[in-house]
Amino acid sequence: MGNMKNVSVLKYLICLFSMIILCFIGHKFIVFLEQNGSYITTKGLSDIMVRSDAARMTISIENESDLLQSIKTKRQSDQSIVKEFLLARGITSDEITGAASDIVDQNKYRSVKEIKKLNYKITDYIHVNSKNVDFVKKALDDLSQLLDQNIFATGYAQYFCTGLNKLRLDMIKDAANDAKERALMIIKISPNKTIELKNFTTGLFSISSEHSLASEGDSDRYGGGAESSIVKRIRVVVNARFNIK
Repeated sequence: MGNMKNVSVLKYLICLFSMIILCFIGHKFIVFLEQNGSYITTKGLSDIMVRSDAARMTISIENESDLLQSIKTKRQSDQSIVKEFLLARGITSDEITGAASDIVDQNKYRSVKEIKKLNYKITDYIHVNSKNVDFVKKALDDLSQLLDQNIFATGYAQYFCTGLNKLRLDMIKDAANDAKERALMIIKISPNKTIELKNFTTGLFSISSEHSLASEGDSDRYGGGAESSIVKRIRVVVNARFNIK
């Protein structure tokens, strides 16, 4: 019994000592505010997930030949088949455009020891600009099926959010409110004190992929593989200064 009483007394003394320390720190903080100009600076954060509403896909179709003219018919056929492939997956004809081709002389810089290749590699490009990101993703996922028709096609897609300007303004408001909430939490230990916004500046605006470990230090651009991700993580940071009254 004596030991239990000693433990209880010890716990009581520890709690009492902790309260004295907290009161002392709070008093020092109040004195500091009164002596050093009453203001506080906080950061506010708005962090949301947004689904892309536009997509751009580029498809590359490669062919090789010793004579450019002999491969012309094959190239035209390949492009026609790829366009039909896209139409079958919901892409509309007005969303499909062609682009200039690349022609590479594969033997121009060939050393004597290297095996001679076919003279030319020709790459034709097809672009897709669509508001239906699901159709674009489906087409990209199925692209390897063209190998069954002896067509070597590769592609990549970029996904975008078109309403970022309005969204950014809304997120700045949310981040400013978050900064105010943080400031209010800090001054709770100071009785009868209120805060008033003095000024704030917009910090970083970052866009990253859905599963990015993006921090508040991200730069103001697409990053972290964001363009290839349909769902994007968007962050806005503000720095706010509040007068304490």
